[in-house]
Amino acid sequence: MQLKVVLVIYCINLLQNFRETAAYFSNTRIIGGDKVSRHQFPYQISLHLNGNYHCGGALIEDSWLLTAAHCYHANYLEISVFAGVYDLRMAHVTGQRRNVVMFHMHEDYDGGVGADDIALLKVDKAFELNDFVKVIKLPAMNLYPVGKGKISGWGSITDTINPEYPSVLHSAFLPIHPEKVCIALWRNPALMDKTFCAGTLDGDRVTCSGDSGSPFVQLDSSDGEKKLVGIVSGGACGVKNKPSIFVRVAFYNEWIKASFHRYRRQRIWFNGWTK
Repeated sequence: MQLKVVLVIYCINLLQNFRETAAYFSNTRIIGGDKVSRHQFPYQISLHLNGNYHCGGALIEDSWLLTAAHCYHANYLEISVFAGVYDLRMAHVTGQRRNVVMFHMHEDYDGGVGADDIALLKVDKAFELNDFVKVIKLPAMNLYPVGKGKISGWGSITDTINPEYPSVLHSAFLPIHPEKVCIALWRNPALMDKTFCAGTLDGDRVTCSGDSGSPFVQLDSSDGEKKLVGIVSGGACGVKNKPSIFVRVAFYNEWIKASFHRYRRQRIWFNGWTK
């Protein structure tokens, strides 16, 4: 009973906080979001397997990107990485294509959604950075995001049994929920610390299938820079009171730096599941 009261009060406050953005959201095609303008998200990466879109990702250095660990595939050397893409149908024409040479999953990832669902990918040749291809900065150490952020991806824009995948990139602003609310809604204590939840509780603005690995970004008021605060791990695709689950990037800052150092120092190729 006490939990229900807390959630009701929280939902009322959330509605009040987002009333000023109602005009924007009323025009948004929910679930996967609304169509974006061309090259609005220059850090957005698309992973393709056997010629088909596979997962999203975020470019954090000219030859390194972050994605979800569950995007791993046994034949990861066959994954192609595209940067500078807006319309997947034109990826080979307008985008820069690279091949994956390393897929380094977090050593503690044991499958599923949530904790440690994060991976570093290295490509065979650095991307050419320009107005259409840019890196996104990492957040401050141990930052737990609050307020709202923006998700971008090519995930399904419908929550029906038959997903509808757009060819052009979509995005949406999503409200971020406190850790206790996330754990209560999902009834999963394992979501503590390493993850966070975002999305409207009515299920209208959440990530869906196909958004895995895609970036969740906030504007850092301290320096005016966009920061990569989350990576899409999973969710329930439009189910009420089941916001999307994101890997909290700030928790893994040291892991990312250590992985860079290990690669650059030893000059070895990581292979598949690295334990």
